[in-house]
Formats: sequence, C-alpha cells, structure tokens
Amino acid sequence: MKTIHFFVFILSVQAGFAQTIKSDKLYQFYKHFSEVEDSIAKTINLQNTIIYKICEGYSSFYFIQENLLWKGYFIKSLQPIEGIPFPSTIDTLENGAIVEFKPYNSELLVFNADSIVKRLLQNNITNIIQISEDALQAKLIKKGKKKNEHIIQSLPYASHDCNGTIIIYGPKNISATYRGALIEAENLHIIPTLRIFYETKQILLNATQNYQ
Repeated sequence: MKTIHFFVFILSVQAGFAQTIKSDKLYQFYKHFSEVEDSIAKTINLQNTIIYKICEGYSSFYFIQENLLWKGYFIKSLQPIEGIPFPSTIDTLENGAIVEFKPYNSELLVFNADSIVKRLLQNNITNIIQISEDALQAKLIKKGKKKNEHIIQSLPYASHDCNGTIIIYGPKNISATYRGALIEAENLHIIPTLRIFYETKQILLNATQNYQ
C-alpha cells in the first residue's frame, strides 16, 4: 500500500517536475523542500525506516523497507542556504515573446538502497545515543601535569551551523540530534556516536555524489 501511495504522489506532482535528469529516478520540483519531505515521510515503515537529516531543512535521506527491499530517497533543497528564494529570470525570444523562467526549489533522488543500508548497519548506525552537550564537554576535561590542574577544551561552534539528526524506526525506536560543528570535529570522533554520525554522513554523500 505504501508503494501505491508514493506512486500516486509522483503522479500528482508530474506538472511540477522540471525534467528527468540522468535517469527516471532523479526529479526536480518547483515545490519547497519541506513539501517534498513531508510527502516521503508519510510513506515511512514504522518497523524498518532509517532517516538521516544531514542539515535539517536542506537535505535528508530516507531509507524505507518495502517488501523486504530497501528504497532510498535523497531530498535536497536547491534554495540558497539563507532561505532567500532565487529570483526569476525573464528572457525575450526572437519573436518578441517574453518568458519567465522560475528556479527549481527542491530535488528528489529515488534509488535502490539495499547495499547502502547494509553498510550503515555495519557502521553500527543503530548504536547511536543522545548525549547532552554538558556531558560532551565533560569528556574533554583532562588532568594537567600539576596537582589539581585540569585542562578544559571547549566544544566547537560554527557561525552558520545546523543540526544533523538520525531517526531509526524498528524493534527499538532511536533518535539523536547534534550540531554540525560537533559532528565534523575530528577530536570528538573518539565519542562513538559522533564518529557514527560523521562516517554515516560521508557514506551517504559519497554514494550520491554523482547526482549532486
């Protein structure tokens, strides 16, 4: 039934497709990123679904098991990171006709995800946990050479940061969210959860780099 719902969804927005690029599974929309993501979210399998929102509001991966097979959805916003819409452009044709070209707002890649999900499970994605920033900060406190001396290393911050979130639906529902600066910081990869977040992100982006 979920497959049928998604098929109906695709048909309902055919008018919004710009064109098919490289394959019949890569689509561009005039619809906003959140509208496309909401449509995919409605088809999730509460027994077997993996979601990674790389930067919430700008790109998300959904892996949904359907009939023992995993289907992947990569949704990406084509709007500037600040959220300001691209301006439309107006061209005048040779016959004097004026045509307005509107930019696309989002992109959807649909693909077979069996091999990628296998890699994610091997990378222990189901072992993620939520750790507070206070607890993360405590892990960076080291004893100094002198008695009662402690060296505190501050958590990293970025001027333009956004959260990364992993959600897993299955026998046990799991969810964790961390700032992008924490996920990217190499010195924090000694913490298994943050290392899994970072390595999972690299696996997913590398697998879809030909479509970006």
